[in-house]
Amino acid sequence: MNSSQRRHSEFAETVRLVCMGAALFGMQASFFLIGAFLIGVSSPQESHAQDSEELIFQSPSETILEESLPLATPTPKMIPQITEDELKAFHVSNPSGLSGRILFSAKVGDYWRIFLLDLDGRKVYPVIDGPGNNRYPSFSPDGLSIVFSSDRYTRSDIFTAPWDGKGEQKRVTFSKTKQDQPDYSPDGSEIVFVTELSPGNSEIYIASLETNSSRAITSLGERNLAPKFSKNGKEILYTTNRFWPGWDVCIWYLNQQTERCILTGRASYSRARWSPDGNQLAYSVGEAGEVDIATLNRPTKQKSVITSLPNREYDPEWSPDGKQVAFVADNDQKGNFNLFAIGLSQPRPQVLVEARYPIRQISWSKVTVQEIVDARNKIELEKQKTNVYLEPDDDEFGDMEYKGAL
Repeated sequence: MNSSQRRHSEFAETVRLVCMGAALFGMQASFFLIGAFLIGVSSPQESHAQDSEELIFQSPSETILEESLPLATPTPKMIPQITEDELKAFHVSNPSGLSGRILFSAKVGDYWRIFLLDLDGRKVYPVIDGPGNNRYPSFSPDGLSIVFSSDRYTRSDIFTAPWDGKGEQKRVTFSKTKQDQPDYSPDGSEIVFVTELSPGNSEIYIASLETNSSRAITSLGERNLAPKFSKNGKEILYTTNRFWPGWDVCIWYLNQQTERCILTGRASYSRARWSPDGNQLAYSVGEAGEVDIATLNRPTKQKSVITSLPNREYDPEWSPDGKQVAFVADNDQKGNFNLFAIGLSQPRPQVLVEARYPIRQISWSKVTVQEIVDARNKIELEKQKTNVYLEPDDDEFGDMEYKGAL
């Protein structure tokens, strides 16, 4: 019997068994058996791989277990692009003495999108406008890249992109769990982020941008959120609810693998951020519907409340020179958060951006848009100087061209 006849005989025998199974167990079982057989007949190599103890996929940098990567890249969740009228709804004020760029998330048309405020040009630009919801943006140390979370493939994963969104949006994490709230390490080689292991349990992880691998940092239980690297890269600042009532702010020491909680009590302390020199923290503090921005001087342990607007203020972010703190506040507008900044020696904050959309999660870079444009122009000019084409007029050279540096 040749191979074709043998396979035909096997198929006939399987159909007979399936029919018997249908009578005993119902049609669903029979369909399952037919499907299983067809896979085995048509794809013997795939069947062999599935029978192995551990199915793996090879990435460019490492071997990753099957459960770490999707079997196939799903279709991204497309969303309507922001319109000119929606973009004009962001009203930029005339900020005094402020410079650089501020990233923020805003919910426009039922989707979270990432925008950039050019403080020097006094204009708001869309940066990541889909696919899916995109949140928690953070600048790289050099200000030329951003990291953010996106649910474009159903669950939330971590992505990187150029600062203006014009270029590849590279996926950093591949997991079956929700991952968000990313932040760059001081040297830009790693990303710290939050992984939701189960409802009510979120832990802190670190991903390497070089190897595309990630590792767990904490295994504390409950919810541990909003991680931020210290300036030296040896500590991680985060918020936890493990000592309820109230949220607390703690520091995880990477070398010692130990925790120390520095802001605790019945009030909630949350979303703390290091100052550029690492000597101060800015954070939200309050209870119920009244939350303010405060600072902690680490050497002196002195706490100072620096805002007193009605309702809630969240997401503090230091200016690059450490003299200002940006934040968002709903200012009694029932969840419609706007963007503000306040100087440590100023009695009142100034509005940076007002909109009819909620603004959240901000990141501030000292590098201006004009500085980036100037640097790009300089690079292009250098390229032109080192790659010059000369077309000689002398006939003895014919159609030849000269390429080289002048």
